[in-house]
Amino acid sequence: MRPNILVIAGHDPSGGAGIHADIEAIQSTGGFASTLITALTVQNSRKVSSFQLTPLELLEQQADALLADYEFQAVKIGMTGSVATVEWIARLLARLPANFEDDEQLGRLKVITDLGTSGACTSLATTGQPGADCTYEALYAYGARSFTIWNTNTMQPVFDSGNAFEVITANRYGLFGFNASNDDNEGDDRSDDKGPEPEAVEIGVIDGKTYAFIGLERVGGIMVYNISNPEAPAFVQYINERDFTIADAEADFEQVGDLGPEAIKFVSQADSPTSRPMLIVGNEVTGTTSFYDIEILR
Repeated sequence: MRPNILVIAGHDPSGGAGIHADIEAIQSTGGFASTLITALTVQNSRKVSSFQLTPLELLEQQADALLADYEFQAVKIGMTGSVATVEWIARLLARLPANFEDDEQLGRLKVITDLGTSGACTSLATTGQPGADCTYEALYAYGARSFTIWNTNTMQPVFDSGNAFEVITANRYGLFGFNASNDDNEGDDRSDDKGPEPEAVEIGVIDGKTYAFIGLERVGGIMVYNISNPEAPAFVQYINERDFTIADAEADFEQVGDLGPEAIKFVSQADSPTSRPMLIVGNEVTGTTSFYDIEILR
């Protein structure tokens, strides 16, 4: 049976995020997406100009129609836009038959407890744990799911890859390898905790173009982006030699391939022993070193 996922999020007309990206990721992993659109945004790939929230009365009617026809195995929440919408979503979740606060469901997500609170929340300051006096208006999960380019003069971000790494890996591996850890081939193992976890970054210039090579420590492999225009990087390639068909990755390192890219070194054409640019990757889990010969296809 295909799992049915309820997606509560905003609409991004550029297709780079929001409902569009969520549906793509869910379908690529074998799921079916039903949607509740919380807002319409005015945005492109560079910035959000404005947005208009969906009236709660309309959301309520849409939710009633869906719940009368479907059962949901999971819920994905994106843009909410207001405290009132957050409160409405909380009431909606209480109507669902599954307990999404269980560890098997949304309770798996690791969050930062000292962000997103309202009110005094004195228990957090005294004990380090949130108590009954703490109310959360937003949940902040641990990052390490994307790469960001910053303007060093203003210290403002000019680009963030968002959920692109997870969309790309989900499209390639489906449920069997998506967000796997670096010592186990079981899929979805790291969805609650840093996802693919980009760990290492290296920059290289080839034929006058600047490329970023990003190592994904958990699921493995190297993401390659052309960042010559830092405000609009272009995805080039995802390289991963890992074999997800092997049941016990940790017991068969020789067959499974390189696991846990921890460090990357770019070697320019001038410094390369092959007279071609190279990438050298140190892999933490398998203790191996990978050498990639880089060829630019024209």
